[in-house]
Amino acid sequence: MSDTVGFIRKLPTQLIESFKSTLDETRESDMLLHVIDVSHPQFEDHMAVVERTLADIGSDSKPTMVLFNKVDLLQDPDGERSPEDLERGIRERFEALGHDVMFLSAKTKVGYDEFRRVLYDRVKDLHVKRYPYNQFLY
Repeated sequence: MSDTVGFIRKLPTQLIESFKSTLDETRESDMLLHVIDVSHPQFEDHMAVVERTLADIGSDSKPTMVLFNKVDLLQDPDGERSPEDLERGIRERFEALGHDVMFLSAKTKVGYDEFRRVLYDRVKDLHVKRYPYNQFLY
C-alpha cells in the first residue's frame, strides 16, 4: 500500500515532471483509491487533473475506486437540490463513466462500513485472481 497526496494546479513544468515521478508506484499497484473532496466547488476539475496525470504515466487502466469524501459538507451552491439529490447525480455521472463510486465522510464516518466491506471484496477478488491457490485472505 502506498499513498500519494495532493495534486497542485499550475505548477512550473520542472515540478510537474518531478511530481509525476513520485507517482511511479501507481504503475506497480493492483488497485487505486482516488479520494476527492466532493465539497470543493471545483472537485471535477481536480479529478480531471488526476486522471490526466495517471494517463500520462500509464496508470489509467488500473481498477479504481473513486471515494468522494466530505459528503457531510455537500451542498448545492444554488440551494435548489438536496445533498441526497446531488449525491445521486454525481454517482450516476461517474458510474456511467465506469468508476466504482463511494461517498464517505472522514469526520462523521458516514459510508465507512460499506467502504470497508467493498474494499475487502475488491482486494479479495484481486488476490484470488493472482493467487488462486492461496486462501489466507478469506
